[in-house]
Amino acid sequence: MKRILVPLDGSKLSEKVLPQVELLAKQSNAEVILLRVVPFSWPNEFLHVREMGDKLDKEASDYLFTINAKLVEKGISGECCVHEGSVPEIVCDFAKENEIDLIAMSTHGRRGVKRWALGSVADKVIQTSSVPVLLYRITGEKVTSPHYKNILIPVDGSHFSENVFPQARYLVELFKAKVWFLHVIDTHLVESFTALKDNIIEDDGKSIENIQNYFSTIEKRVKETQVAYELVIKKGNPAETICDFAKENEIDLIAMSTHGRGGIARWALGSVADKVVQSSSKPVLLIRAMK
Repeated sequence: MKRILVPLDGSKLSEKVLPQVELLAKQSNAEVILLRVVPFSWPNEFLHVREMGDKLDKEASDYLFTINAKLVEKGISGECCVHEGSVPEIVCDFAKENEIDLIAMSTHGRRGVKRWALGSVADKVIQTSSVPVLLYRITGEKVTSPHYKNILIPVDGSHFSENVFPQARYLVELFKAKVWFLHVIDTHLVESFTALKDNIIEDDGKSIENIQNYFSTIEKRVKETQVAYELVIKKGNPAETICDFAKENEIDLIAMSTHGRGGIARWALGSVADKVVQSSSKPVLLIRAMK
């Protein structure tokens, strides 16, 4: 990891992700790029409006330089960038054009938030970005110094859910963390087909056997890395089970694949990732699965 992009909107809430960024930057010796997007484009023909835009741009630059100075004091190198335009588009385009390895953002994990960095913009960045996105949900809880000792990877048995493996492996090895692979059997699906209950019970045993075979494949791959790991199968609501497991086992980071859009049948690739971001107090690393 060489370059981390941190979009900020000028609020204290958007800065809540910075401790996570500092941890990652120090451990990987990465450069931190602070980005402020002024969500307007000011036509040159309207001089007074242009002057107002220049003032906002300067305020944005001053704000970023203040944040950057604090990072420099901690031994973290970086740069500040101010752009005008559509916030999600600028963030994604900037990440692609500047060889960014990770986008780190704060979010409330819910919709309807007026401050751009805390709601819909994060959603749109996830939908569009080909770069991994680290989301830190603001809960109001007291935050201790961040660390990555335990990393949770939910898997659903598909190759899409494995898209997160390379990035997660990098972090696991970087922090010498323990990795937990969790597969959740969605009991809601079983309850939805009560007419087929007997067949489902029979199929349930086969499903667990298939999952165990799948885990055997994962285990072979993990053993090559010589990292500590554990394979876990749970039953329940996938998003709730993931969040509860993370809390009960002192997980420091949840790493998931997502299509970044709704309507995906496989649970780990759409609505579940969204619900985990909305509910979990743990940072969530999302990597958009490519077909």
